[in-house]
Parts: sequence; C-alpha cells; structure tokens
Amino acid sequence: MELNTDTENNYSLSKNDFFIKKVTGKFIVNSVISTLFVFLGSFIDTLLVGIFLGDKGLSAMSLVSPVYLIFYTVGATIGIGGSILASRVLGGGKIKEYRKIFSCAFYILVLAAVIMTVAGYLLLDPFSRFLSGGSDEHTVRLVKDYLTYYIPAGAFTLVSYIPLYFLKTDGRPQLSLRLFSLSAIINVVLSWLFMSPIFNMGIGGASLATAISMGTVALLGLILLLCRSTELKLVRKCFDLKTVKNIVIAGVPNGLSNLLESAQILMINMLLLGIGEGRLLPCYTVLRNIMGLQNSVIIGMSSALLPLIGVFFGERDFESERLVMKLSKKLGITIMIPLIVVACVLAGVSSRAFGVSDYAVIIESYWAMPLACVGLVAGYINALYTSYLTAVKREWTATLLVALRTFGLLAVFAVPLAFLVGSKGIWFSFSLCEGGTLLAYLLIRYILQHKNTNLDKYLLDTSLEKDGNISFSVKNDVDDVVNASRQCSEYCEEHGVDMKRCMKVCMAIEELISFLSANCFGTDQKKYIDVRVCKIGEEVMLRFRYIGKIFDPINFYEENSDNLDMSEDLLGLKMIFKSATLSDFRQTLGTNNLIIMF
Repeated sequence: MELNTDTENNYSLSKNDFFIKKVTGKFIVNSVISTLFVFLGSFIDTLLVGIFLGDKGLSAMSLVSPVYLIFYTVGATIGIGGSILASRVLGGGKIKEYRKIFSCAFYILVLAAVIMTVAGYLLLDPFSRFLSGGSDEHTVRLVKDYLTYYIPAGAFTLVSYIPLYFLKTDGRPQLSLRLFSLSAIINVVLSWLFMSPIFNMGIGGASLATAISMGTVALLGLILLLCRSTELKLVRKCFDLKTVKNIVIAGVPNGLSNLLESAQILMINMLLLGIGEGRLLPCYTVLRNIMGLQNSVIIGMSSALLPLIGVFFGERDFESERLVMKLSKKLGITIMIPLIVVACVLAGVSSRAFGVSDYAVIIESYWAMPLACVGLVAGYINALYTSYLTAVKREWTATLLVALRTFGLLAVFAVPLAFLVGSKGIWFSFSLCEGGTLLAYLLIRYILQHKNTNLDKYLLDTSLEKDGNISFSVKNDVDDVVNASRQCSEYCEEHGVDMKRCMKVCMAIEELISFLSANCFGTDQKKYIDVRVCKIGEEVMLRFRYIGKIFDPINFYEENSDNLDMSEDLLGLKMIFKSATLSDFRQTLGTNNLIIMF
C-alpha cells in the first residue's frame, strides 16, 4: 500500500519504480539474451542442415522436433518448477527449504537423464520409423542418424535446466547469459565443422555438436552454481512426496507447454501430409524457426518474471508484483511489434537462407509468415500471464492457458481450416489461437473477480494489503530521510503501534538509511532505498532493500563492536540491533535485503 499524505511541508511518502526498473531490467535483458542464444544454436543447426542437405534435411529436422521437445518437457517441469518453488521459499527466508528443493530437482533430473538415454537407444529403430510417418527410407535414415547423437544431448539438456534457472533465482542471471552464449558458439562452430567436407558426418554432426555444447553448459553451470553461491548446496535428505508434488505442480504449465508443442508439430506435419502438401514441410520448418526466434524473446521476457514474482509473492509484496507486470507488458509489446514486421518483410529471404530451392515453398512463405506471426502480440501477453499465474500459485489457470494456446485452440482452428482453405488456413490458425487464448483468460479473470470482489486485475487479494503494511522509497538525502521517519511515525500511531515500538521504528529508519547510503553507494550519488513496514500482530517488521555493493550492516557491526575508535559511529546500530527481536541480512535477486523486527 502506498502512503501519499501531504503535510505542511508538502512532502509525500510514496514508492517509486527505481528499484523495480533496475532489477526487472537486469533480469529481462539477461533472460532474453540467454534464451536467444539457446534458440540461435538450434536455429543455426537447422540453417546448416538446409545448406548442406537441402529440402530433405529440413524435412527430417521437422520430423525429429518432437523428440527434443519431450526432453524439454521433463526439464521444464522439474527445473523451472523447482526454481519457482525455491523463489517463493527464498522470499520467506527459508534457506533450508530452498536447498532442499534445489537438491530434489537436481537429483530427479539426473535420474530422468539416465532413464531417457537408456530407453532412447533401446527404442531407436521403431521410434525413428514412427516419427518418419511412412516417409521414404532416406528420410528414415536421416531421422535415425540425428537421434543417435541427440539422445545424450537431450540428457545434458535436462541437467542444464538447473543452472539456467537456479542462477537466476540465486540473483546471477548474467552468468546464465554467459553460459548459454558459450553453448551457442560451441554448437555453431562444431555443427559447421562436423557437417562440412572435413568430417562429412551429415545430419548426425548437427546433433553431436548439440550434445557437446549442452554437456559443456551442464558441467560448467553446476560448478558455478555450487562453488560460488552463498546459499545453494546439495543436501541428502531432500526427497519427500510433498516436495516432489509441489515441484511438479509449479512446473506443469512450462512442462506441458513443451509437451503440447511436440504434439502441435506432429499435428501440423500430419495435416500437411493429409491435405497433400507434404512438399510444404520445409516451409513449416522455416516458419517454426522464425517464430521460434520471436518466441525466444517472449519466453525470455516472461520467464524473467518467475524468480522476481516468486520472491515478491513469498514476501507478500504485491505492489512490486504490479510494477513488474506493468513494466514487462509495456516493454514486451514495444519489442514484439517491430520483430513481427521484420519477419514478414524478410519471409522470402529467410526461406532462401535455409537452403529452400522449391519456388512454390518460397512463395508460400510470403503467406505463412504474416498469417502466423500477427497473433504474437497477443501471444506475448498470454505467455506473460502464464508465467505470472504460475509464480503466484495459480498453476491450474496457467496450465489451462498453456493447453489452449499450445494445442487445444490450435487444433480447433487448424483441422477444419486445413481441409476448407488448405495450408493458408493452417498458418492463420496460429494467430486465431493466440487471440482466442487471450479472450479466454479475460473471461476467466472476470469470473474469478466476480466470485471474489477483493481481487484486482492481477488476481491479487487487496484485502491482504489493508492495515499495517506500507512500502515507500527514500532518497539518500537528509531531509528525505527525516521526513520519511516523521510520516512513518504518524502512520504507526494511526494503526495502533505502541509508542515504544514506534520510536524504535523511526530511529531505525533514520539511522539505517543514512548508514546504508554512506556505506553501500555513497551520499554523492542519487539513489533510493526501498523500505517496507509491516505490522505482524503486536510486532513491527522493517525491510530495507537496496542496490549497490554487497554490504551487510549486521556483520559490519559484529566485526567492529569492540573497536573503541568506532564506538560513537556504531552507537545507533548498537541501539537498533540490541533492541530488535530479529535482525537478518540476506541477498535476494542479487540485491541487499535487511530485515529488522521490533
């Protein structure tokens, strides 16, 4: 809740978006670029297959796509589900539970990698023929060659979900970016090398390059995660039915998205073959890769919300959640519109770049691209709300949205349109599906708000934000700090906080903000510290959140409490920490967090 009480000095205590902009920007930029690099590795793989093997190679790439999406399904369900659950408990300060969830997710994915690798090789021949859908022996051989090396790549991909998402939860999204940049570079270089006349490995060279690149990411990522984190470590006693169940529930929307995308690819492949347009499979491969580039931006931005919203939800900091959503919507729509325009203008160029030589396929791409891509603005909003709903424990609503936009509504539109108007009906069904999903969400939101009038447009319960809970931003300026303390005192008095606690709260605000400003970023810089005041029963909790160098005032006080030369400087801290019933410092989302309870 925001406090905007004008005084005779015309001073207003309010919360600005300085902190949210900094943290949201940091997470979104790193998340989008990481996702782009992951996609670019696959994108250039496909591009090189088209260059070296032509239309037949592109058709085979389209046919094997469901396989790596199956690996993605398991990885997303456990890896992303674990990180979402971990971010919630991290927001509540439950470090032991945080480690337990991390360990549980890691061990499950390692076990899944072993099982899926063994099963993959045992079923390699029949599965290759099933995916080929009655195609000629040459195509079957290409599919089998690709899978031979991709099966271990899929196993490494499962494990890589842990560093990809837990580095973000641990407040280090930039490390995730560097890892996946490295992965893309290794993949591209090795794909070209293995498929070129130097090694002449054909389509298998592309999947071998993927295996090596993902193996590198998984190994380095785990080393960075376990060796450089102050909070994360593997623990033995981490398996129990409740933890596993909660991880799966949190990860279902993301896992289901990958599973249904696999079903979607199979459906579109079969529809094209069913209406006698099998020659357009390369067009679908190109379209899927171009839309994949756009979707990597969508996924990157929406997945950046998961640790942010998860931590804020764990803290019950609903105002910060609203600010993150507002900024994300505005930024995402601004980015998506020019991306869609560029994709439509360069449709023909894209097909030729992939090595497509059939003139009819190139002409078809001029229709396919705008018909399919125009709905991606709605697609971004759908993905954004899916991630958001998952983070705020509305997983089943998020799961419904995933089911509708990834397969349900697409099948409803694509199947009849394919037989009524042909391939163009298939392409346009993608846009119809996104628009229909957005309308479905708005209807669901209306029904939920009608049942509970306290829910706002983000489905947050406003009744939980009423008395005894304020948040505001204070500039590192003496007058700003004094005025904030005075008005916070008035607010505490109005909400029944006893005088003794009220004085402690005001002293803590004045002393700590001044001390943190001087030691964390210097008084010569214009910075803000976010402060939250919560009345919990008879006690009052203060949370200070600030961006700058890592600075723990509790540890600083303990290390220097016996230093007589600093006794006067530390007098204020001594009075605060000695009278507080709880003093705790932790880093969350890569920022400093100090909690004091009186």
